[in-house]
Amino acid sequence: MKKLFYIGLIGLLLFEISNVYFIMPMPGSQQFNALPLAYFLYSFRWLFRVAFAFALALGLLRSEWKNKRIVQVQMNQSNVFVVLLSDSKSFFAYENPFSAVPKLINNTLVIDADKTYTYQLNGHGINGAQNLMPVKAYQEFLHSWKHFSQE
Repeated sequence: MKKLFYIGLIGLLLFEISNVYFIMPMPGSQQFNALPLAYFLYSFRWLFRVAFAFALALGLLRSEWKNKRIVQVQMNQSNVFVVLLSDSKSFFAYENPFSAVPKLINNTLVIDADKTYTYQLNGHGINGAQNLMPVKAYQEFLHSWKHFSQE
């Protein structure tokens, strides 16, 4: 669905640029007879806008970008994952004792390794699972935190 999103985005941008380019006196736009094309684009402008906006919205709604709330990174020979909370501002960072990437299901962390381990968002194990080891983290960009928190 990312392709549909990018098709909608690029199509909308190209349409709006060409719509202005063929009407306004810009360098190269008056070199050939573009009046029928400009009239066609102008006449059906809302059809193009709605079609490209629909493709853009459908691609965005169907993509997994909105569900990407867990990021796993490699730091100091250990797997660390960061969980972004539903407010999109707060996060928790934990060491991952398993190689599997955790999934977030109904605000519960689920790690499918040899067996299924479930955790609360604060790292406490559910059903006898050991608590996750928290990693020192504070609000900053993931890139800077990854590079400057090497201990």
